[in-house]
This record gives sequence, structure tokens and C-alpha cells, in this order.
Amino acid sequence: MKTLCFLPLLLLVTFNNINAQQKTFVPDDVFEQYLINKTWDDVLDDSVLTASISGQPLVDVRNIGINDLTGIEDFVGLQILHCEDNNIPYISISGATGLRDLYCSNNQLTSLDVSQNPALKLLVCYGNQIGSLDVSQNIVLTSLSCSSNSIKMLNVSGAIALTGLSCERNKLFSLDLTQNIALKTLNCQYNQLMIVNIANGHNDLITSFNALFNQFLTCIGVDDPVKANNDESPYTNWVKPATATYSDGCTLPRTYVPDDQFERVLGELGYDDIPGDDSVTTAYISIIETLDIAVEGIIDLTGIKDFTSLIDLDCSNNQVVELDLSQNKLLEKLNCSNNNLTGLNVRNGTNYLLTAFNATGNPLLGCITVDDEIKANEGFPPYNLWLEDATAGYSANCSFFGVKTYVPDDHFEQALINLGLDFGVLDDSVSASVISRITTLNVASKYIQDLTGIEGFINLEVLNCYNNFLQNLDLTQNSSLEYLSCYTNQLADLDLSGNPSLNSLNCTNNEFTSLDMTDCPELVYLNCQNNQISQLILTGNPKLETLLCRTNLIESLNLTNNSLLRSLDCWNNRLTSLDVSNKTDLIILDCGSNLLTDLPLDGVNLVDLSCDYNMIQSLDLSGCTSMNELDCNDNQLTSLTLGAKSSMWFLDCSRNQLQSLDLQEASGLVDFVCTNNQLQSLDVSNSPLLGGLYCANNQIESLELENNPDLLTLVCHHNEITYLDLSANLKLRTIWVSDNPLVGFIEPGGTGKKGGETLNTNISGLKASLAINDLTDLNISNTDLSSINVLNFVYLNSLYVQGTQLNSLDVSGNLVLKYLNATSTPLGCIQVNQNQLNSIPPGWVKDAATIYSVDCQAVSIREDRVPDESIRVYPNPAGDLLTVDSDIPIINVEIYSLTGKRVMLVYSQFSEIPVSGLADGTYIMKAETINGVTSRKFTVKH
Repeated sequence: MKTLCFLPLLLLVTFNNINAQQKTFVPDDVFEQYLINKTWDDVLDDSVLTASISGQPLVDVRNIGINDLTGIEDFVGLQILHCEDNNIPYISISGATGLRDLYCSNNQLTSLDVSQNPALKLLVCYGNQIGSLDVSQNIVLTSLSCSSNSIKMLNVSGAIALTGLSCERNKLFSLDLTQNIALKTLNCQYNQLMIVNIANGHNDLITSFNALFNQFLTCIGVDDPVKANNDESPYTNWVKPATATYSDGCTLPRTYVPDDQFERVLGELGYDDIPGDDSVTTAYISIIETLDIAVEGIIDLTGIKDFTSLIDLDCSNNQVVELDLSQNKLLEKLNCSNNNLTGLNVRNGTNYLLTAFNATGNPLLGCITVDDEIKANEGFPPYNLWLEDATAGYSANCSFFGVKTYVPDDHFEQALINLGLDFGVLDDSVSASVISRITTLNVASKYIQDLTGIEGFINLEVLNCYNNFLQNLDLTQNSSLEYLSCYTNQLADLDLSGNPSLNSLNCTNNEFTSLDMTDCPELVYLNCQNNQISQLILTGNPKLETLLCRTNLIESLNLTNNSLLRSLDCWNNRLTSLDVSNKTDLIILDCGSNLLTDLPLDGVNLVDLSCDYNMIQSLDLSGCTSMNELDCNDNQLTSLTLGAKSSMWFLDCSRNQLQSLDLQEASGLVDFVCTNNQLQSLDVSNSPLLGGLYCANNQIESLELENNPDLLTLVCHHNEITYLDLSANLKLRTIWVSDNPLVGFIEPGGTGKKGGETLNTNISGLKASLAINDLTDLNISNTDLSSINVLNFVYLNSLYVQGTQLNSLDVSGNLVLKYLNATSTPLGCIQVNQNQLNSIPPGWVKDAATIYSVDCQAVSIREDRVPDESIRVYPNPAGDLLTVDSDIPIINVEIYSLTGKRVMLVYSQFSEIPVSGLADGTYIMKAETINGVTSRKFTVKH
């Protein structure tokens, strides 16, 4: 009896001794060293007595380099845990039911389970890699900071004491805060939120709400949407994206899942919030990467398309009949073996990712739809790793499995082979299933004569077959065609009755004689240039915006139904009339080279107009206030009304019959061409931006250009201009003023005065803009000018002074002068520099009697043009002696070579001057008399 009484006591003591010796595994040396430092352990041996840690309320191991917190699970008395700023991948705290504060931020956590910690009030876990977080069991939790993770699902439904939530920088699709009645602050920035429901009945408590940088956010559920949308209290300080509005009801899109077994499994996995309603929340399933639903009795997998993040799917050993995975573009692994499949579509555009594939055990599966039928059937990767029954084949479109399309043209078939749409040898056929899915085809410049087979491209939207040798093109089976480019072929006819979606056609450079676009109501762009079209029917094309039909034989053009037309080019046809009135969208019109006698533009505000080479007599553009460019040359215009044209920069009205033209409102004009008219005056003073003025072959008597400082080119030859002042035009590069009765001319930057036969100007001493050096071309030919200074024009390339009265010309400073015409002038000498004299440019021409010299001061006057006949020299040519016969006394005589070098100086005995020492050639004798200096030219010949 005593023995029996002692036995229970012995068992109790034994149990306590065993419990006291129990140890906890602590593999991380840094963590165990912390325990040693706290005297809870003694040596590093990967273990600690459980009894010494189980009752500890505080552990603070922040930022000490821990990689593994194994052992923390036995701190069952833990209330506060600091383990932030380490490298911890996993924490087990389910035993610490009294845990109150948890700090685990900036670690490597991918998951966190706090469902067994009902006392938790503070949770800080930001800066990890957590994918989902559920705090629904933490009813006393007041503060949660889980920002900067990868959280796609956050459940805070049971956390009714929560006052602060910071969940920014995650991957949340939705956020339901309807049960968080104590909430005061929310920061959910930088997510993928579509809806936020914060209609908790206590919005008045919320002092801070920030939902910015959620580009998909459209709906925010609140207590009072009227006040919220009006920015009234308590919503005054709330911030959200502009795309979002406040509402009293926000719902997420749902995905139809008709199979009860499929929905049941999703519910068991936590992805269905309303069981048995044949649907699941799309946002929840769109984040799933791995789905194992094998052996679940599923027949229908409708809804699988919305699993857009799916990487690994195992639906083996079910009863699935049809499986469409064409929308699951991230799929890498698929096991659909042992089902009842009759159809399997994995053409998702990313088959190269799908390296694990098993579809065996489906005896009724005859065809598998894939991205690349050719590679699959040839066993190229990744298809060489796929497993399927021997009865199953691969196709790009299983509706055409095994069907061939006839392609008789070898060049066409070879082009398809090169594009990867056919393989093997040329056999006049291609797989119908392959080409049936093609939407864009480019077979341009392939020497193709026959495009038979194109009818098999039933989904074709874009076809480029230009630059071939096609004579026929049958597109009646290509009903989805939107873009066709068939230019530069030999097509004489084009039937588009089967192409109602066509919006763009380029068929230039063919042999069409007519073109009917009636059956293409969506047509926006038509280019049919360079054909032989005499009839173009566009009455059925109300959406047409661009029409390019130049160089055809069109005699009339009906544009009544083309009210949206923006650009029209009908140049070089046979149009006798053209009605574009009230085409309010029309901004570009080129109708040149036709037979038009009139061009009404009522209700049109053109930007660019070209109507050259017609027979138009009058043109009123006062309604085109936005015009930039106008080309109306080569008509019969006697009247041109411009009106307000502040934006017009280019105007060419040359070769008409205009006697006057008002440019007062053309303030933006840059280039102006009015040559070959009958203009008697021209006022460009209101065009300060004018850079090019071409007004040759008119009857203009005066031209004022002081308000045109940007003028670069002036061409005004063949007018009646007598005086021209260019002193304000420092940027001029080209000046053509020939064939005017000019007697007064001031060069760019020069000074002078009107009147007189000679206007001597010298700009070398002026402190003018260096822009005057930019002058490259100067033409003053056939004018009455007797003097011109071009020394400062260092970039002068061409100079034309023929037919002028110039008596001197110095081009020694014009180092790049390539062209010079100084014929038919009184010039006896043209001053040049030594380099020019050594190599006269081939583009220089002068009279035979005019010489080039480096010093024209000595030889500047030619013998036959000196008025003083009192001095005579002979014989000419001279041999040994040159006789000088003078009626007046001679002071001295100098003799110069034609290079300007003085070769003899004589102070006495002038009657016979010995020249036997001079080489054969032409010389200039300069005689200084009491009446001045006289020069004579003579020749020495021994």
C-alpha cells in the first residue's frame, strides 16, 4: 500500500526532470550567441534549454545578421519580438499566443502566419517578399504596416480594432475595409488597385486617406459619395487618382465558373468568396501562379482564361472535354493527362515557355492547337519535350487540320517558306491551318506573277504585295482585310466587293482604267496615282480623308459624299471643274496641271493649295485664313485676292497676268515669287520675314526693301527699276538686278545718294553687321551702273556685270569667286590678286581688250577708250624702238607688263624709247603730262 502511494509522486518528479532537460534547436550561431549574451544559454551547440526561453516576454535581435530564427517557436511566453533588418526567410510564432507586438520588417519573408496570435496589437512587416497576408483573426490589432512587399491579397476583415493601415507599394487588386470601423489612417499608394471599399459607417473618423498611383483604380466605396465627390468634410483631405470616383457600391469583376466541382476546389483553396454562385472574383484568381486540381471530377474548366498569372497547371485525371489555354501566356508546365479531351488549345503566343507538357491518356484528342505548327510537327524545341498520344497532331488552326491550300506560283510559295509559313520543298501547297491564322502578310518585291492561295488567308488584315508582276488579284475571301498595298504591278482590275473593312488602299503604278470603291465604306486612305483611270467612284466612302489620284485621265470627280476629306491630290488629270466647297476639313489641295478655269473655295479653309498650270482667271482666298503655302503659277490670273494671310510663308503666282497684288496682310511671307506678270509696283513693307523675293520680268519701277532685314535672295531683273537701296539688307546672298535702267545702287550695308550717273559707295569702313559677307551671287548686268564695290563680299561665288558702264572693278578680295562675266563694259583693267592672276578661273570671261592686273592704277584705262588723243605711239607692234609723238610736254613715262609690274621708267628722250630689252608681248605705257596721266597699249615683237 505504501508502494502504491509513492508511485504517482515518482512519476511526477520524473516527468518534471525530463521536461527540464528538453532542448530547442537553434541552428543560427548569431541567434544562439544572443541567447548566450542574455544568459539563457551557455555554449554554441545549436541548442538551448527550452525551459530557459519558454517564459521570456521580450526578444530583441534587430539588425544583428541572423539568417535563421528557428527556435523562436518555443518562446511561448513571448509578448514583444524585434527581429527587423536581418535575413530571415521564415518565422514560426504560432505558439506565442500572447504575442502583442511583432517587428519583422526588412527580411526575406515570403509568408507570415499570425492566425494563432489573438493578442497581437502591432504588426510591422514592411520590406519583405510576402505574397498574401491574413489578419482576420487578430481582432485587437490596431496598427498594421505591411508596405513594400508583394502582397496580392490582404484580408483585414476581422481586425475591427484596426486604426492605422499602411499597405503601399504592393500588388493589391482590391481592398475591403468595410468591417474596420475604427480606421483612422490609410495609405495604399502604388498598388494595382481597381476598387477600395471603405464604406464602414465611420468615415468621419478617417483623418488621412491616400490612394494615389493606382492607375486602374476607378471606384472607392464610401459612406457618403455625394459629399466625397464634392470634396466636403470629412473627405476634404482625401487624395486619390483622377480616374477614381466615390460610390456607395463598388464591386470587382467576376469570372464565370459553371462547373460546380471546379468552383468547389477554388473555394477550398481560398479563391472563392461566394460559394455556389457559378463565379469567382477575377482579381483573386488572376494572381494564382500554381493550380493543382487533379482528380477532382471536373468536367468543364470554363473560367481558366482569367488565371492570367498561371505558370503551372495540373488538371490531370478529371473528365475535361475542352481545354482552352490561349489566354494563359505565362504557362510553363501543363499536365492534362487522363481526361476526355477532344480539343486542346495552347496557342497563347508563348509556347517557347511551355517546356513541360503532358496530354497523354486522351484517346479522342486528334489535334492540338499550337503557336507554330511547322516547328511542332518537325519536333523543334520546346515541342520535342511534349508528350501526347500517337493519335494527336499539331496545328495552328485545328479547324483546318490536314487541309492544304493550292499555291501554284513558286515565288509566292518560296516567300511563304522564307516567312516560316511553309516548309520543305516547293510542292505548290501550304498548310491551310497555318495561313488561316495570319493577319499580316508582306510578300512585296518577290517577282510573284500569281497570288492564287491568298484566299486561304481568311483572317488577313494587312497585305503588302507591291512591286511584283501581278495581273490579277482575287481578295473576295479576305473579308477582314483592312490595309492593302498592291502598287507597282500590272493590275488592270480590282474587285473589292468582299472587303467591307478596307480602310487603306495603295494601288499606284498599275493599269487601272476605272476604280469603284463603293463596297468599302470604311475607306479612309486611297492612293491610286499613276494609272489610266478615267472613272473614279467614291460615293460610298463617307469616311475618306486622303485621296491621291494624280497622273490619271479623270475628267470629273464627284466628292459630294466625302465630307471628311482632309487631303486631295488630283494633279495632272483632265478635270475641267472641281467642287470642294464646304469641305470644312480639307486642308491640303493639289489640283495643278488640269483644265480648270475656275476654283470656288467657299467654306474651305485650306492650309496648302497648289493649282498651278491651269487656266484659272480669278482666285479668291480670303476665306482661307490658315493658309501656309500657295502655288498658283502658270494660270491666266488677272485677279488674286489673298485677304488675311499672317501664317502664309510661301507664295508663287508667277507667269500670270497680274497687274497688281495686295500683300498688306501677308505678314508671315518668307518666299515670294511673282515673276513674269504685269506688275507695275510691289509693296512688301509688311512682310518683315521675307527671305526670298523673285519679281523678275515685270514692269516694276521702284522697290523699297528697308523693312525686309532678313532678305537673302533678290531676283528682280528685267524691270524698270532706276534706283535700288539695299543698305538695310545685310543678309543678302544673291542679288540679280540685271536688265534694269539702274543708275543708283547701294550695296548691302552701303551708303549713297540718289541721282547722277555714278554712285560711289564704300562699305569697307562701315561698322556694319558681318552678315554682309554672306553675299554669294550678284548680278547687275545690263544696267547703267558705273561703279560697284564688292571687296567685302568675301563669299561671293558669282558676279555678273556685263553690259554695265563700270569703269573699274576690283575682285582681289573675292577669294572664292568662281564665275565672273565682265563683257561689254568700258573696263580696261580688272584688279585681281596674285593667286588669281596666276590661275584665272575657267568661269571668268571678259572683253579681249580688258586685262587682269594686280595694280590697275597703272593700267586702268584702255587705249581705245582714253579721250586724250594728243599722245600717239608707233610702230605697233614695235621692234627695238617705240616712238612717242606728243602735242604736249611729257614729264615721265612708265611701262608696265599686263601683270601690273613696272618694267621701265623714262625721264627724258621720250620720242624714241628703246624696247629691245623687253620680251615679246603686250605692254602698257603710262605717260604723265602737264594735263594729267594718259595710257597707251602697245606690243613688242622682235
